Amino acid sequence: MEPDGRPDPIAGGDAESDTAPEMIIAEHVPQFCSFRRTQDDLPCSERLRDSNASKDILTRQFIYQDLHHWIGRMYARPDVEEYFDKYPDKSIDGKVMHDIWDGSILQNFNGPDGQPFMQPSRNEGRLIFGLNVDGFNAHGTSNSGKALSIGGMYMVCFNLPPELRYSAENVYLVGIIPGPDEPSTSEVNHVLRPLIDGLLVLWQEGIYLSRTTKHIHGRLIQAALVPLICDLPAARRVSGLGAHSFRLFCSECKLTQLKINELDSSKWEGRTREEHCQHANAWRNAKTPLEQKKLFQKHGIRWSELLRLPYWDPTKHIVIDSMHGFYLRMFNRHIREIWGMKVTLKDGNGLVGPDCANLDKKDAIKGEQMLRFGSGHQLSSLQELVLRYLCHLHELPFNGSKATLLKSLELFVCV
Repeated sequence: MEPDGRPDPIAGGDAESDTAPEMIIAEHVPQFCSFRRTQDDLPCSERLRDSNASKDILTRQFIYQDLHHWIGRMYARPDVEEYFDKYPDKSIDGKVMHDIWDGSILQNFNGPDGQPFMQPSRNEGRLIFGLNVDGFNAHGTSNSGKALSIGGMYMVCFNLPPELRYSAENVYLVGIIPGPDEPSTSEVNHVLRPLIDGLLVLWQEGIYLSRTTKHIHGRLIQAALVPLICDLPAARRVSGLGAHSFRLFCSECKLTQLKINELDSSKWEGRTREEHCQHANAWRNAKTPLEQKKLFQKHGIRWSELLRLPYWDPTKHIVIDSMHGFYLRMFNRHIREIWGMKVTLKDGNGLVGPDCANLDKKDAIKGEQMLRFGSGHQLSSLQELVLRYLCHLHELPFNGSKATLLKSLELFVCV
């Protein structure tokens, strides 16, 4: 701390003159991992160092870039500081949204003092970040059969305009997760921990930059991480939620797989941050892995380091997987091919029924009887056209394979 009680200053000098963080010295790392998943569990005991004739080397090393140092380097650039200080003055009009600032989450985001976070005093700086975690095959996507998963953790600062926000020189590379396999379920918390430590400092007291291009006497900087922007598997793993195939498949409501076709939002019981944290803490404090497993099977929630941030809400801050949804046209396929919805239907409800012109009336009646009184084996013996007719009759998705139609009808009967 400084004599006046301010946090330790971080020089905002020339980015090229800053030295990179020191590499971990293998001699200072224990030979075996002592981490315990639960209080009564045995230590991990995985080997952390490989010894050879010349020196000790780490089996795997997570490379992390200090967030506070990165902010200091960014504020050393006069063009960037100018953008950082321009709060996106947006108003919600309920019409077209062009940027994340047009939404209500950032518009209504308050700081530790309960006041709007993005309305600081003149000498303070406030930053909002978004986090992405993703993996890739280091050997490329060739058919050689080799698979080496390397993970990247990135953050973007939403204070920058969209045309600059995603430029390589403006993206904060948080860290590189070593292979050969990606972290599974709660293991990702180990690589999240140093980032969350840095974010907590930025939220609670901030960091003091000894000098910036606009403030020669220094300024206080505070920051927050709000949206988690990942594909669906990574988002669930990082946030501590179950996979999309889990019984409780949604991050915002408690709808189950049996009621996945329920489109009336008034029947969706919403999740809350308080309840989520209660289940996550219970999972973390479980005494045995078996107890953790039972808790997860019941609630579909594990502990995530993101929950250490007092403002981060897993029910509101996980962004829809836009890459697969929009750019890879999954929404288009789901709506048109699986749900069979089109805007060309004259009655205006968008549902185009199956072509049942060739369906015999006797087959239709037999299908209805099988659905009500028959077994699953008898139902599977029906023609695919009959199954489509039955799905459409009961307002179920009627496109897709025969197996998909049977699954929808079986779930309908169970409900």
